[in-house]
Amino acid sequence: YTKVGFKNEVLDTKTYETTSTGTNPVYTKLTIPYKYNPNAEGGELKDWLEYELGEEGMNGLLEYIGYVIVEPGHTKHQWMLFIFGIGGAGKSMLLRFISRALGEYNCCTISLPKILNNNRFEYSSIINKTLARIEEVDGNKVDNFAFFKEHTSGSPLSVEEKNKPQV
Repeated sequence: YTKVGFKNEVLDTKTYETTSTGTNPVYTKLTIPYKYNPNAEGGELKDWLEYELGEEGMNGLLEYIGYVIVEPGHTKHQWMLFIFGIGGAGKSMLLRFISRALGEYNCCTISLPKILNNNRFEYSSIINKTLARIEEVDGNKVDNFAFFKEHTSGSPLSVEEKNKPQV
C-alpha cells in the first residue's frame, strides 16, 4: 500500500500525486479525517510546537508523525516516541495533537503495567491501529527496556481478544 486517504483525496506517498476519492473504493493503509491541503502551513499550531520544542524538536516530531502516516505498520525506522517533562508542560496536549492528526479511530491507549504483568487481553486494542499511546509511565519503575525493543523491531506480537481466537 502506498496510499493515504483523506476526506477529499487519496495521496500516493511514492509519487505525491493525488486522486479524487470519487465513488470507486480505494484501498489505503491509513485514512486521515481531514481534507488534504498541500499548501497548509501550520499557523498557531506550528508556532506552539516550535515554542515548546524548539525548531529541531518540532522538526523531529513532525518527521516522526510523517513516518507514522506514510509507513504505518512498517518498522524500518524502529522508533518509539517518548515524551518526558514536568507536570503541566504540554505532554498530554501534544499526545492529543498527534492523535487528532492521525484520527482518533486510528489510535488506542494501552496500559504498560498491565502489559508488563502479562495481561493477555491488553494488546487487543492495538489491532488495526496506527498509534498505541502509553500514558503516565513511571520511568523509575521501567527496568526492562527489552520490552520497548521488542515492540519496535517488527517482531510479531501475539494478541488475544476475549472470546476470540489468538492472532
